[in-house]
Amino acid sequence: MAEIFPVETRGIGKPDFSKEISSGQERAGLSLKYNQSLITLALLCTDEVAHPYDISWVKDLIPVGGSSHLYNVATGVTTPYTVPAGYTLNLIQQGFGANEDFEVLLFYNTLLVLMPSTTFVGGGYVYANMVVPYNTAALDPTAASSHPIDIVVKNKGRGPLRGG
Repeated sequence: MAEIFPVETRGIGKPDFSKEISSGQERAGLSLKYNQSLITLALLCTDEVAHPYDISWVKDLIPVGGSSHLYNVATGVTTPYTVPAGYTLNLIQQGFGANEDFEVLLFYNTLLVLMPSTTFVGGGYVYANMVVPYNTAALDPTAASSHPIDIVVKNKGRGPLRGG
């Protein structure tokens, strides 16, 4: 017969995988700390659906010489996005492809601070699955003030821009 003795209970009585399973909440390879979050900005320009469309970031084609801001996927609000005082923003990854020549521009307090690419030739695609070298702390190291961040896609081609 086995000896019976009290054992100190630790945990909640079931396995806790919260530290190992993070897909869907975090980007692979990044662990968010307390009070950090990921913001997804998107834009899809298409004539495959009737506009206005139910999803905020799905827009009509960008006309020649035109531009469009990116949209916050969670809120549906267009950029500029205001980084509150006390916070910084890192651009983690970027990707865009289109049928026309295009540029992607990043503005900080209305100043152009990052042009991740030169004009991409129609049918080209820009993608960076790495930390892109942009952080608002470079211009405001103490995060003392709030700052608007705007990301704009410009059509530099000869026809309406389709892409995303």
